[in-house]
Amino acid sequence: MFADVLVGFPLNERFTYRIPPGMTILPGTRVRVDFRNRVVAAFVAAIHDNAPAGFELKEVLEAIDDSPIFDGRLVELASFVAETYMATVGEAMAMALPSGEKLPRKIKEDDAAAARHDIPLSPDQEKIYRDI
Repeated sequence: MFADVLVGFPLNERFTYRIPPGMTILPGTRVRVDFRNRVVAAFVAAIHDNAPAGFELKEVLEAIDDSPIFDGRLVELASFVAETYMATVGEAMAMALPSGEKLPRKIKEDDAAAARHDIPLSPDQEKIYRDI
C-alpha cells in the first residue's frame, strides 16, 4: 500500500510513500515522513496500490492521528485558498488546522545557540535580547 501526501511547503505536488506492514493509515490523517532528510508532518490525501516506477520510495515513519482530521470539504477549501492566494494546497491545509492540532516547530538548542553567538549585538540589542 502507498500513501500520497501533501506537505506544508511551497511545493504544488503530492509525494508518494510506502506504508509499512502493520501500519494503518486513512485518508485525512496526518503522518510523519522523511522529506528531504527532515522529519515533517504531512497530510494523507489518498491511499492506493499503484507503486510509482523509476525510484525507490521512503516509508511513512509514523501515523500521527488515529482517525481522519479533515475531509473532502477541507481539501476543497484548501484548494480554493491555494489558488486564490497563490499558495500550495499543503500550505493551506496546514493553515486550516485548529491551533491545538498544529505540531510545534522545534528549534534545536544547538541551532539557537549558534545563531545567538554568530551575530554581534550592540549593547542595546544585548539588553533587549536578555530581557526577552
